[in-house]
Amino acid sequence: MNKKMIILSFILSLGIILIYSSFILADNESENNGAGSSSINGSINSNNDENETEIEGHGIIKHLNIEGGCWVILVEDGKGYEPIDLRTEFKKDGLRVEFEGRLRTDMASTCQVGKLIELSKIELKRNFELKEKVNLSEFERARIIKAEHRLRMESESLPENCERGGLAIKCWFENGSRILTIHAGSSGNVIVQVKDVNASTKVTLYKNNDEIYGVFKNNETKRIILPDEAMERIKEKIRAHLENETLNLTEDGKYLVEVKKKARLFFLFKTWEDIRSEIDAETGEIIRMKGPWWEFLARDTPEESEDN
Repeated sequence: MNKKMIILSFILSLGIILIYSSFILADNESENNGAGSSSINGSINSNNDENETEIEGHGIIKHLNIEGGCWVILVEDGKGYEPIDLRTEFKKDGLRVEFEGRLRTDMASTCQVGKLIELSKIELKRNFELKEKVNLSEFERARIIKAEHRLRMESESLPENCERGGLAIKCWFENGSRILTIHAGSSGNVIVQVKDVNASTKVTLYKNNDEIYGVFKNNETKRIILPDEAMERIKEKIRAHLENETLNLTEDGKYLVEVKKKARLFFLFKTWEDIRSEIDAETGEIIRMKGPWWEFLARDTPEESEDN
């Protein structure tokens, strides 16, 4: 057997081992995902016992026009908890939160939309499954799409909690914990930056309260996630060392994301895979993700790996 045949046999053997290992890992991942799945609206952990008084979980803050207005935390299956002590900074429709608290069965609810809960802890939740789609009425759209809400360098006025500084616009969110920066790009694009993640777009953007809206094709207005949230979705999915990300918010209401993923071909040779993804800009759902044809022959390099 000559040298070429030995090398070819070695490569084929490695490929077979890698394919076999990938099937095993896929089975394990499927089992783990099945055990930890949750609904879009949120989840709750109370040992499935309706008599439990201590509650913890995550959900979405909603404002309901009942009895003069009620705030509720929606969790899975549309179940709701009505906080008796929700702080002002969390009274924002659609806010994603993690919470802990105690059921107050000794008190009566005025709104009758869910069990009363006395919160012991509540905080913003970053890694969340999906955002809900919001169907805006004509009245709501007209309230949002105003000149004073528009995020453009040439705009004469700016939304609340935004200011112009030099060649950029800065807006503060969530009590100043997040900053959105907008500056002019090339060919009529603007660059939107949050937490060092940039996205270019030609979509006209508006800010109303702590939400960003875009006007897309057919004059459709949608609430959108920000670039850093789009990258969070990618990192949650890939869980490998990523570099050189580029994001583009299209007029179809999608983030087109391109990243380079560090990997080892046949477990040996260092390489980079070009990964292209599409994300629903409204919900954060990953619509499509595509890598090179030889991706199944490569092993990802973990994000925390120090091996360069």
